[in-house]
Amino acid sequence: MTELRKCLDCEKDKPFTDFNLSVNGRGGRGSYCRECRAIRMRKWYETSPKSPRVKAAAGGYRPVPGKVSLPHLPCLARIDALLERI
Repeated sequence: MTELRKCLDCEKDKPFTDFNLSVNGRGGRGSYCRECRAIRMRKWYETSPKSPRVKAAAGGYRPVPGKVSLPHLPCLARIDALLERI
């Protein structure tokens, strides 16, 4: 039998598998179902002053030329490996 959990936004009972994993959540799952969390994150990304999109629109976020952020480093390593084969 599948365990159910109530989403705090839509208040529907859904199976545990409809909730993202979370270290802080009860039962190792988040409080919001995936659909509601996606809506919340989209709203945050468009309106929060900490969001990269809002910072860029306000002129407060400018990438430093020549500096690569950490998430792109694994990608660059794969590109370098491919270029070495050529």
